[in-house]
Amino acid sequence: TDILLVVSHDQVFLDTVCTDILELKSTLAGSSKSTLVHYSGDYATYLNTLSEQKVAQQRLRVAFEKERDKLREFISRDGKKYDNPAHQSQRKMKMKQLESLMEVEGVEEESELVMRFPKPYGIFSPTENLISVKD
Repeated sequence: TDILLVVSHDQVFLDTVCTDILELKSTLAGSSKSTLVHYSGDYATYLNTLSEQKVAQQRLRVAFEKERDKLREFISRDGKKYDNPAHQSQRKMKMKQLESLMEVEGVEEESELVMRFPKPYGIFSPTENLISVKD
């Protein structure tokens, strides 16, 4: 199969031409880790997939925080009513559950990558190449 690398800001063009999208995330651009992710479909499909992934990730994060907070609240209960052996046993069990609870990352915000290039040496700017024409 042939691969063509296309860089464009024209979404209509990308929807027409692209059959697959490769997304490069780099730590240089503020990403937590460098990755290359393959998406099947045109640009609109890619955008929809990203949106769905963000919603799903946010739901996972909310569920994680809810479970974590519930366990912490149970563990921190204090008072005479919670001093019995059965509650102490449950507290130990909840502490183990809290320790084994897998952290779920929130949605990573995209940061802007700023690239600065040195001025080309020996090449005139486009405006210097214009010739004034009078009628």
